[in-house]
Amino acid sequence: MNTKVIPSGITFLSLLFGAAALWQFIDGEISTGFYCIFTSIGLDVLDGYTARKLNAVTAFGRVFDLVVDFVVFGLVLVAVLFRIYELNIETVFVALVFIACHIKRVYPVIRWDKNLNTGMPDNLNGIIIPICYYFGMNLLYVFTACAILMITPIRLPRMSETLTKVKARK
Repeated sequence: MNTKVIPSGITFLSLLFGAAALWQFIDGEISTGFYCIFTSIGLDVLDGYTARKLNAVTAFGRVFDLVVDFVVFGLVLVAVLFRIYELNIETVFVALVFIACHIKRVYPVIRWDKNLNTGMPDNLNGIIIPICYYFGMNLLYVFTACAILMITPIRLPRMSETLTKVKARK
């Protein structure tokens, strides 16, 4: 069996859970949609970990993972804004800023720049936004804060890197 396909298969499952989340958000089932997002986060961490463990990192897998992350942790989460808030200039502006910052964070990675991991990892949006939603916070502010954190020049470790370091210590 070609082990280089396994991480991309996991990434595809993440995309399917992202699509399920979108369907739930459109249907008004916000909580169920967030559960799908949490599952997608787990799969996102697992695909990177698996790719490194199996020595199966490929250019296709790297770009595919970025595209899926953009769709799930960017576009699908924006659907929450449009489900909860009225469609007005403020909501559209916040959604566009969030998407623009997400693109700015992903662009250097696509260009294969060395300084890949600056700013908050995009999959943390899938943790922060649901928690803030459950605590009744204004998601317009939360999305704006997440957008800014994604493009900060501060280097933050990715979840999959942290997992790999914890395993290496044992």
